[in-house]
Amino acid sequence: MDSGPSHNLPPPPVSQSSTGPSPKQPGSGGFFPRTKEGYREFLKTEFWRELRDSKFKLNPKCEFPGCSQWANAAHHVFYRPNWEDARITDLISVCDAHHQQIHHIQKPAPPPSYADVEAAKAKLFAEMNERINKRFDRAERARRKAVKRLRRWGNGDGANVRW
Repeated sequence: MDSGPSHNLPPPPVSQSSTGPSPKQPGSGGFFPRTKEGYREFLKTEFWRELRDSKFKLNPKCEFPGCSQWANAAHHVFYRPNWEDARITDLISVCDAHHQQIHHIQKPAPPPSYADVEAAKAKLFAEMNERINKRFDRAERARRKAVKRLRRWGNGDGANVRW
């Protein structure tokens, strides 16, 4: 009578669901949400560590143009719909300095507040008015100078001009 398998291996673990791989496995359909917290959780996985280490073995130096430092950061240049579907071709190896520079460049500037916009408009209008006033003052000074000259010397026929 056969009472079961003849090997001494333990039976396979019984999974809670029979729908496929564990959700934390790569390619499982997006267990980690597309948020900063989900990304941080993904960066703690063994899959990410292996992917990053493979990239460092492939490109041990910083891939930033003109840099020859050793790479110690892997930067995503392309994000897949699910974090777990990341590929080695989605990454570049960079040194810490260039990784920070890349993230600084990529951050969009926050939109200005209403008060900032109004202050900038007020400053612009004040500068414009100042330029207009200077131009007007220059023209006014030239006009007054011409009038003074005409009054002093007349209009050419010997008579003084009164305006």
